[in-house]
Amino acid sequence: MYKRTDAKARFMKHVEMVPFSGCWIWMGGTAGPGQYGNFSLDLKTVRAHHASYRFFSGEIPSDKQVLHTCDVPLCVNPEHLFLGTHQDNMDDRGNKNRQAKGTRQHLSKLSEQDVLAIRSSNSNSRTLAKLYGVHQTTICDAKRGYTWNHVQGESK
Repeated sequence: MYKRTDAKARFMKHVEMVPFSGCWIWMGGTAGPGQYGNFSLDLKTVRAHHASYRFFSGEIPSDKQVLHTCDVPLCVNPEHLFLGTHQDNMDDRGNKNRQAKGTRQHLSKLSEQDVLAIRSSNSNSRTLAKLYGVHQTTICDAKRGYTWNHVQGESK
């Protein structure tokens, strides 16, 4: 098993410091494109920003998550990392408008243009549901603004 100091030195070999942003970009393995970095620590694979927090700031309580002030998933700069709850993470995501919505949500069957057309249509929800290949509830929710509320346009 690695000593913690050996692991920290091994960790830092995968870090590239970016002066203009202050980010330390993880250049090692990742979970996939645009994902968080991975690092092997204590015979387990952990997220690279978690390893960084542990190396430079201390252990992570089981009820906390490691969040980024810079919103760069590959950043491992301990000065850009802080602890928070799951709710803190969701609030931060919402406040910074980083949640996937509309066509950025990969399962979406409608587009913003579809929603505008649905909202301005006089057709009933059953007809529109068949036309767009979605459930009637999807049409009703989009018309009322329960979903797709980021799309500005006529709502009935």
